[in-house]
Amino acid sequence: MEKVTITSKDLVSVPRAAKELGVHFTTVYRWIKRGDIHPFTIGTQVFITATDLKALKKGRAKHQ
Repeated sequence: MEKVTITSKDLVSVPRAAKELGVHFTTVYRWIKRGDIHPFTIGTQVFITATDLKALKKGRAKHQ
């Protein structure tokens, strides 16, 4: 198994990601459930990577 190192700068909370994307936080959780986004869970907090957030922003900008 490959070891991955992630810092707090690499992670974005679901509510913050939703705000930056202009969607409701439940939409982000739906994307996670569908497998569109791969989450990181620390305790009870769910995060996505800043890279995934950036890709989502880029993808949404193309469709608008």
